[in-house]
Amino acid sequence: MSNFIPDCNWTFNHGPQKDYDFRSDWGTLTIQRDNLRYVRVTLNFCNYLDGWTSISKTYTPETSPTSEPFTISPSIYHGWCKKPPDCDYENYLNVRYRFNTSFFIQYGSNELIDEEYTYNSDEVSTNLRICKHDPFFREDINPGCIDYLPECEP
Repeated sequence: MSNFIPDCNWTFNHGPQKDYDFRSDWGTLTIQRDNLRYVRVTLNFCNYLDGWTSISKTYTPETSPTSEPFTISPSIYHGWCKKPPDCDYENYLNVRYRFNTSFFIQYGSNELIDEEYTYNSDEVSTNLRICKHDPFFREDINPGCIDYLPECEP
């Protein structure tokens, strides 16, 4: 179900921070289920220096459970190398990374029903790297930062 596949991207900030930001954004969604209890989105992110990080956000209707349409704009942000000089951004250049996301819906009254939709970066590439032409890099978010990034190594 394409509605539950997020737009995922990362960028590099070349200002004084010299840090990295990764975002998973599902846009605006309206979900309607009988007795909707909550929606949870999760980002599991790994770069090969820091290991795995897991971040979740839960969205609960004001009157849960509800069978009314529930509109949300789920998004998860993960930043790393946030504290120069403690972190040298150059250490991350050409470092491999991967991620997966989960969109989880729980609903029901007597019997709870769980729906889960996942997206895995391996569907795009198993060789994602912090470099200029990585498929998830968004130059337009911080124009001019691409000059700080190397070409991608094989």
